[in-house]
Amino acid sequence: MNQMKRITCPVLHVIFVILIFIIISCGKKNEKNQSRSSSGPNLMVEAVIIKPVKLDDKVYVTANLLSYEEVELKAPVTGTVLSINFQEGQYIRKGQSLIQIDDRNWKAQIKGARAQLVNAKNELERKTELIKVGGASQQDIDNAQATVNSLEAQIEQLSVYVTLANVVAPFDGKVGMRNFSLGSFLTQGQTITVLAQSRKLKVDFNLSSRYLDKIRVGHKVSVISSSDTAEAVVYAINPTVSTSSRTIQIRALIDNNSKNFVPGDFAEVIIPVNIDENALVVPSNCIVPELNSQTVYFYKNKRAVRKEIVPGIQNEKIVQILEGISPGDTIITTGLVQIKDQMMVQISKIIDLQTL
Repeated sequence: MNQMKRITCPVLHVIFVILIFIIISCGKKNEKNQSRSSSGPNLMVEAVIIKPVKLDDKVYVTANLLSYEEVELKAPVTGTVLSINFQEGQYIRKGQSLIQIDDRNWKAQIKGARAQLVNAKNELERKTELIKVGGASQQDIDNAQATVNSLEAQIEQLSVYVTLANVVAPFDGKVGMRNFSLGSFLTQGQTITVLAQSRKLKVDFNLSSRYLDKIRVGHKVSVISSSDTAEAVVYAINPTVSTSSRTIQIRALIDNNSKNFVPGDFAEVIIPVNIDENALVVPSNCIVPELNSQTVYFYKNKRAVRKEIVPGIQNEKIVQILEGISPGDTIITTGLVQIKDQMMVQISKIIDLQTL
């Protein structure tokens, strides 16, 4: 029995030594592998060097294009059309005759009223002389004066009808279509045509009231339609805000002489509401969102350094950084899925912000 114990103890001692050797060997192997891993190639990344740039904060809204002046011309009096003096779609000048309605009856009445007026004035003069010798009363004078006044008013009224019968253009513009012919009988209020002035156009749009302090009369906005792009100047701002939409109506003016804008069309208006001449921006894809913060990775001493930032204005390409970066900083833009804080990296390309 004692002999068996003597044999077992040396065996156990040998096994214990072997186990220790295996553990030490595995540890050295892991250290060697870690050493090889740390000395492997650095992560290749692209980066951008921060420089101050001009940044516009813009608001996009839809707008309606309106004629600078537009009117639906209607027949001011009832009568037969004696002449049509315009072609559909023609550009006409202010004061140009469009149609002539039959005014012969009114002119004839004017002639008769003028003849009566001459007699009435003569009668008034005769009564005025007779009253001096007692041959007429003051009542006779008053009646004669009333007849003169009535005839003068009748002539004036008939003259208005004659003037209205010649329908003229109230301003320069292009006429639309007509739905009547020569000899047609037009009733008062019946449509003759539409007259629109489109060499200048109004741009009518609504802007959120929170931007009221960002826009003034004289400000320039960009207008884009399916046919053209132009610059418009704000000339009127509604003094009240809509209680239902909390927006304010604004109108701008476009010079349409060399453009192809069409009244009644829809357009998009781009309004610059904030301009920063020295903004610090980064590509939008280099922002790494975290639970309660936004971060970027700096390139410093061949390492990636994580830092929190405060973003500002942003679009699909760039993000303004209000806090966290300075001019001259190098910000990593690629490899952000694999990258970690203090990781060794190597820059393969510097991106120019102007190309974004």
